[in-house]
Amino acid sequence: MAHIAALHRKAVDYDGDEGDALCLYFYRNREPEYFAKILAKPNCLMETARKDNSGDPKSPINGNLCGSFFLASVEPGSLTGQPRSHSPFGRSRLLVPVEEMISRAPNVYFADFYCMRGQVHYVTLVMTKPGTFSDCFCRNHGLKLLGLRDRANNPFLFYGDDGKLRVTKSYNLQVEVFYTEDICIRGYTILHNIPTVGQGHTTPGGVPKNPRCRLCN
Repeated sequence: MAHIAALHRKAVDYDGDEGDALCLYFYRNREPEYFAKILAKPNCLMETARKDNSGDPKSPINGNLCGSFFLASVEPGSLTGQPRSHSPFGRSRLLVPVEEMISRAPNVYFADFYCMRGQVHYVTLVMTKPGTFSDCFCRNHGLKLLGLRDRANNPFLFYGDDGKLRVTKSYNLQVEVFYTEDICIRGYTILHNIPTVGQGHTTPGGVPKNPRCRLCN
């Protein structure tokens, strides 16, 4: 899809090669009750949910794919892969080691580049298990398959020369991962009392993209 290809080019240009940082965890922010409800189930399974209408309205994944959103961006200046200190989506945070998620869903597709108020921008990467419905959907709808070792086309999330996963450290570009597999969260670290920013919780139905931004439209 030409629109997604154009968004990808804009996102690469916006990143501007500001460097990268170690990425050890994908993390999901939600309210404490969300995780408590999952842990109360016998299988502790965090099930995927259908993608809402947040982001670019022309992104093919809106309303069509099921997954769970995680963030990959780290705290500015961190040398140890520490996640961002604040959360816009809830006071509790699930931490999952990146290699565990990548091993289960190694295909990574570029799906979106957007902002909501013009300052902080978001890149959305979809992670899929090869051969699944989600994987075939991404391929058939023109989403760009990104190599995790192809820094030129994927400066957002990639393996460095040391073999460790790196994430862009561009301050105003956050990397979010839409993970299309269910996850048993038993045994993973859940942090509480994370300081929140903004409204501090998700918005039902999602927040639409800022149509006036010249950088991502």
